[in-house]
Amino acid sequence: RLTPSAAKRDATHTKIAERGEFFLKCLPAKFLTPNMVESLVEAILAKHGVRIDIAVVDYIGIMKGAGAAEDSIDYNSLGLRNVARRHNLAMITAQQINRDGQKALEQGQIITEVYVEGSKVLINNSDKIIIYQQTELERKEELARLWAAKGRQKKAKFMVVISQNYTASRFAVSAGTTSATWEATMKGS
Repeated sequence: RLTPSAAKRDATHTKIAERGEFFLKCLPAKFLTPNMVESLVEAILAKHGVRIDIAVVDYIGIMKGAGAAEDSIDYNSLGLRNVARRHNLAMITAQQINRDGQKALEQGQIITEVYVEGSKVLINNSDKIIIYQQTELERKEELARLWAAKGRQKKAKFMVVISQNYTASRFAVSAGTTSATWEATMKGS
């Protein structure tokens, strides 16, 4: 049996979940820290009485640093990981590819490795890494690939093709080949 406060919290959580509510906080580059993320999560819990399920930080590379770029990525990725563990939430962030990754894309390669600044520490500190990739040909056909580059406890190294409807902001996952363009891309044409 729930206490009155627990019943109220559960009712509030249900209302917010039914509305599909999300909270957005816009901050300048080089300002956000893992401690600030934790404070935001705790403030939402205190104000609304609900636990955050997913936190998205866009993106880890422009968070406030702790020195050199690799040190900052290490500090921030560990900090975000700890926030996620303490609050039992999924933490999602992104990072741009580095020069090697850009060269691979320009050469038409399918990226199956992590090409980001501070990639070694980011790989070590992440449970899962998914690479979004799209060639120019795929962009014209509104296709892209999601490559599971790392899964700490689950199988990784698999790819999913998604089709995208940019005008409607919709994505659809396809279990198989979605067009001749995808087949040509996979063959390196």
